[in-house]
Amino acid sequence: MYEINKILSDSDLDGIVCAAILLNVYQQAEVYLTESAQIRAGELVTGIDSKTVISDLMYIEGCGLYFDHHDSNKPETESFPGRWQFADSASRIVYEYFKHVSDLSLFADYIQEVDKIDGGKISLADIEQRSPLLDIALSIDRNNHAINQLLVQLFSKYSPQTVWNNQAIKTYLQETRSKQEQAQSYASKHETLLGDLLFIDFSSYAEDLKLHSYLFVSKHKDISAIAIAKPAKDNRVKIGLYRNTINPEAKEYDLLNMAKSISPSSAGGHKGACGFALPANSDLAKIAQEMRNYLDQQIID
Repeated sequence: MYEINKILSDSDLDGIVCAAILLNVYQQAEVYLTESAQIRAGELVTGIDSKTVISDLMYIEGCGLYFDHHDSNKPETESFPGRWQFADSASRIVYEYFKHVSDLSLFADYIQEVDKIDGGKISLADIEQRSPLLDIALSIDRNNHAINQLLVQLFSKYSPQTVWNNQAIKTYLQETRSKQEQAQSYASKHETLLGDLLFIDFSSYAEDLKLHSYLFVSKHKDISAIAIAKPAKDNRVKIGLYRNTINPEAKEYDLLNMAKSISPSSAGGHKGACGFALPANSDLAKIAQEMRNYLDQQIID
């Protein structure tokens, strides 16, 4: 088995579960959680070496192992250690890779739900009656490093129900749910409906909060896609794009191609869930209309 002393993973639920599985395999490894934008900006890259495993992020040449499933992250080379493949979650890829060399029975019971969440297969009923794992997924804040590291440690040892019942996690979830309700109220005053595209402008929102699309599509069941603009680091605004998976008649727009057409250098993700970044002073109303025009062209094509 590969000698690994560092785990570098995405800081959403899928990345956290990847890290938990990898920590179960490489129990002495140190865990670092980040996001694609930080990797593209060169952060943490200099510390990556042959003893580093990367999961749910872009491939960095020279790493010891690599696992991912994002369309935009497929390595250009075929000869790399690890596995990239189309899958609903990176956690599934890591789980399947190691399940015969390490006891991962803890994860067998809920890896399918991770697939469902990260693969965008959540129903309206799922949102209205959150399972412990979905409740955690919708509440993860990339900037809350202490909670996210705690989640990795807990998921490496316990079931989602036990993690959800941890007092520190439960308190965090309660606080986050309250903040989410405030965000939903704010969204109703800062949203624009452009055909079947819903655009929500959180670029001036004071609260630093994970803004998951599922928090908003339940009130707009008939839309095909949602775009959420929020502040990002380095004087930028980040725009997340998501298909409305709770609408069975939603048009299957290629959102990743649209993101690449607007900002090739920052775009990344899947065709149905992706994002890009722009300067903070960008004209968001103009960008929203540009997205609408692009989607109209997809319909024509």
